[in-house]
Amino acid sequence: MPVNSQHSQYATALSDWKVCRDVLAGRKAVHAAGAAYLPKLGGQTPEDYAAYQQRAGFFSASRRTHDGLTGMLFRKDVELNQPDRLTEFTGDFTGGGVSFNTFTELFCGELMAVGRVAVLIDYPDVDVEPTSLAEQKRIGLRPYASMYKAESLINWRTDVIGGRSQLTLAVLEEVRLIPEDEFTSKPKTFWRVLDLFNGVYRQRVFTNGDKGVEQVGVDKFPQLKGQPMSAIPLVVCGVTGEVVDIEPPPMIDLCEANLEHYRLMADYRHGLHFTALPTPVVTGHSVETDEHGTAKESLSIGSTTAWVFPDSGAQAFFLEFSGSGLSAYDTVVGRQEQNMALLGARIIAGDTARVEAAETAQIKRAGEVSVLTSIDMSASRGLTRAVMLVAGWAGE
Repeated sequence: MPVNSQHSQYATALSDWKVCRDVLAGRKAVHAAGAAYLPKLGGQTPEDYAAYQQRAGFFSASRRTHDGLTGMLFRKDVELNQPDRLTEFTGDFTGGGVSFNTFTELFCGELMAVGRVAVLIDYPDVDVEPTSLAEQKRIGLRPYASMYKAESLINWRTDVIGGRSQLTLAVLEEVRLIPEDEFTSKPKTFWRVLDLFNGVYRQRVFTNGDKGVEQVGVDKFPQLKGQPMSAIPLVVCGVTGEVVDIEPPPMIDLCEANLEHYRLMADYRHGLHFTALPTPVVTGHSVETDEHGTAKESLSIGSTTAWVFPDSGAQAFFLEFSGSGLSAYDTVVGRQEQNMALLGARIIAGDTARVEAAETAQIKRAGEVSVLTSIDMSASRGLTRAVMLVAGWAGE
């Protein structure tokens, strides 16, 4: 099997992740997906469909809910108990200027969005690893954390080692910008393979070459305190904790309801567009035309014009829409918005006129609280292990 083979769970989950990403990204991403989210009506030309889609708009309930619920996790500052000597590492957790607190917010945002995120703790390539924090500072080396979104972890394997399940293979897909000239760059895909080779942590990198997929560089065996590592320093988190198997995204039900609301609004506003304004109708009168078929007269509407018809039987009136079709849409759209509120979009719903009983309110919010609690605990455990890996490489 090639290095870029995908795990069976990955291929199944990819469509759900795309729905969540597009809906959370908002109107432009949803519109860009075209008929995947808003099927064309029969007989619509590309121009007709573009107007139909433009009228639909998009109500970003999911994104507001995601941001609101994620923000609830950080009503209090992140608490990190660490030795003073680790402050410089958590102050710049990625080696690129991102602090641990900011990293944590991004981490939880990913968990809330798609329910999966991974963190790789790595160390620069060196011939001889420093044995102390002072030696690291002297030569400017330091461990760092890299976050990988759910879509980047394309394959993995676990085995039972020492009586417990342990990650023995992980394939991370990375897209890097490769300079073409002084001013332009081109994206290129690489695959970082992390595995246990004869019980020792190994890291390899592959990319597409002239002869297909080829390895870049040589096999690397990172060391910790001068010794080979017996575990892959990759922390994979889901909503319920450190789990390698994929869990359903916590936002998927709300995102799908948001798309259903989008389709309902498209049809509703499409109907309004063609029925809201009355159409003038004239019967019993023919407009004269010239030899080219061009009308010799025009009928203008307004108080400063008058229509005089030779035929006494001619009639002029307005054709206006009547019926309950659009009011039915109104009702359905309202119900769909209530459904979104129940699925987690309560922060975008208006206050009810009546006061809910405490028990009723508690039941309605139980789902939201349970998701927040799970993500909170999962992030806490996963990031604690990530910091401990950094600490180990930092000599603590």
